[in-house]
Amino acid sequence: MRHAETAAGSSPTIATPLAAPGVVAHALKSLTRPDSALNIRPRLSFSLLRFLASFARHANASAFARGTAALAALAAGTPDLYRDLERDGVDAGLRASGVLSAFDSVSSAGAHLSLLKAAQTSWPVPERVLGRDEVAALEPALTERAGAGFVLPSELYLDPGRYVDSIAALLRGRGVRIMEAAPVKRVTATRHGIRVITSRGELHAETAVVAAGAWTPQVLSGLAMPIEAGRGYSFSVRPRVIPSRPVLLEDAHVGLTPLGARLRVVGTMELSGLRRQHDERRIRAIVNACSPYVADVDWHSREDEWSSLRPITASGLPMIGEVPGRPRVFIGSGHGMFGLTFAPATGRILADLVVYGRTDVDILPFRPG
Repeated sequence: MRHAETAAGSSPTIATPLAAPGVVAHALKSLTRPDSALNIRPRLSFSLLRFLASFARHANASAFARGTAALAALAAGTPDLYRDLERDGVDAGLRASGVLSAFDSVSSAGAHLSLLKAAQTSWPVPERVLGRDEVAALEPALTERAGAGFVLPSELYLDPGRYVDSIAALLRGRGVRIMEAAPVKRVTATRHGIRVITSRGELHAETAVVAAGAWTPQVLSGLAMPIEAGRGYSFSVRPRVIPSRPVLLEDAHVGLTPLGARLRVVGTMELSGLRRQHDERRIRAIVNACSPYVADVDWHSREDEWSSLRPITASGLPMIGEVPGRPRVFIGSGHGMFGLTFAPATGRILADLVVYGRTDVDILPFRPG
């Protein structure tokens, strides 16, 4: 069960559906624990009840295996696609140092490594588990609480702010008009084309691609979109020793990403809807979970506390393709905690569908509807 991705990571090896075997029982226990890594805020919502029922149907071993295989295939070209973007002029600050998965014990690490091997993806996984001394030698920033682990060599990480700013600058340089501070309220298909209603008026187009994250069901109003908003929390600290690579504290469900002199800390998944505000208790829960693992940190001197909504689907798979009943309206949403992992492949697929009307990628597992 995974509830945290590195704050700025592309993680093809470890991208698995949230609807894993055993996650429903864990979620039920979390209803009375606001500090749980996975928390569901009860509310009167037919869409939430429908989502949870579908989520429960997918939380079994066979669906999890199929979903993991589909995600592995989608992420197969991720490193190459990111390097293609760099060759096109995108400055993402891409680094390929791998990711350290750290655990409390050798037995916990071994069980997790067995799951990765059983997934039989094309990504390399280590043959054995590292002990406490080997983990400490790799990452002196970690305490003895990190009793075991292994390195996944194919994982990448980047600076997301730098990445997005660079893409925007490149597009503007090529004549693309980017409208800021103009939230899209609704996208509909008419006999005369696509109608896009924004807070600053209407736009008309021949084709629209909706990549509205957790707000996708609102933008595509009138359609049953199995997407719920999952709020994740993060902050930065400045430890005396910065890890040399991203670290996943697997048993704490927290991810750590080095960003210069700062360490970005991310964790928790809160299914609370679009309207619920930032909950400081969730930040404290992350601190309590990860502070035993990282040495020499002033946890009271946190910076850049932030929470954001992730689009979570009941199956754990993103939705990619043409929207049923709305010709020339395409969707790329529902990537959950792995947006950076699947963004390049999703963009490539949608570009092929828009321009050529077809794609060489098998998108049947990701079709909307």
